[in-house]
Amino acid sequence: MKGLNRVYITGAIGQDPEMRTTSNGKSILRVSVCSSHHVKDGDGWKEVPDWHKITIFGKDAEYVNKYGMKGGKISIEGHLSYGRWTDDKGIEHFETNIVAERIIDLAAKVVREETGGRSQQSENRGGYGSRSSHTPDPNNDGAPPFGGDDDIPF
Repeated sequence: MKGLNRVYITGAIGQDPEMRTTSNGKSILRVSVCSSHHVKDGDGWKEVPDWHKITIFGKDAEYVNKYGMKGGKISIEGHLSYGRWTDDKGIEHFETNIVAERIIDLAAKVVREETGGRSQQSENRGGYGSRSSHTPDPNNDGAPPFGGDDDIPF
């Protein structure tokens, strides 16, 4: 029997992304994303943050590096990956990571909805585009190169 290893995370980027390039030119981006869950707290419920380490490759990595910033909303579909290494002091470390296979830029969707379909990137929205001096392609409505309204999983 085959297993299933799928992860869906929607949340806010925790810090500005860290981009690097492999020796063969492949883009790799590491970023943390904060989502949350609720736990019983006395008579009510409280929200508890969950931090996720995300690795993004290729064109999606370049896109998130260019337009992503701390606080920007993002949705990620991917799979769990586990790493293990020993540091210089002989201490063994373990890491759980989400390898992104699909990225949905929720901030761009919100901007498109608020502007009646026109793409306007605002410095005050805290989403993609706020770190970049990118000039939109006049032949493109500014939508991200991936996804669209039909791709949002909810």
